[in-house]
Amino acid sequence: MLNFAIIFITCALICYTIGVWSEKIAGILKVWHLIFFWIGFVFDTLGTTLMGKISGGSINEIN
Repeated sequence: MLNFAIIFITCALICYTIGVWSEKIAGILKVWHLIFFWIGFVFDTLGTTLMGKISGGSINEIN
């Protein structure tokens, strides 16, 4: 499960980077920039969820 978490977080980094830097270079926000950002968000959520399951806790238990 850790391998999948690492892969998902790495994919999130790649998608975020493509979305943000492409918008920066283009100088205008386009739909495909947003699509890459949201794909990155999905990968980020999946990776974070898997890491939470590995740790045996949840985000709500961080007190």
